[in-house]
Amino acid sequence: MRIDQIILPAGAAGHAILAADRADRHAPSPQLVLAFAAPAFFADGTLAGRLRTAYPGAVIAGCSTAGEIAGPMVYDQRCVLTALSFEDTGVHAASTTLDAMADSAAAGAALAAQLPHQGLAAALLLGVGVA
Repeated sequence: MRIDQIILPAGAAGHAILAADRADRHAPSPQLVLAFAAPAFFADGTLAGRLRTAYPGAVIAGCSTAGEIAGPMVYDQRCVLTALSFEDTGVHAASTTLDAMADSAAAGAALAAQLPHQGLAAALLLGVGVA
């Protein structure tokens, strides 16, 4: 497994860093990219598209945070991207809507129905935080 992390500042500088970082990579394309970012990164709706362009073929998942962690550091107002490349592991995405906490069991069943069961060893679940 290979793990690469980059930290993007807000605005145009972050766009440029993401493009340059991918252009310089000689590593295999990752199968999974996790994006944890300050809410402002999601405001204009372009982050997902930029990530799909930078990491074609990767499953992209993430959410907003109240502090972005990279290595031993915690950042504010950044986007931390963690790109994971696996030698022999499949990656699949599933999603559903959770309207109320009482619907959690049904949402879990809906997610499970979308995932391949053969060879499934782990699942990562991202959900709405509780404020």
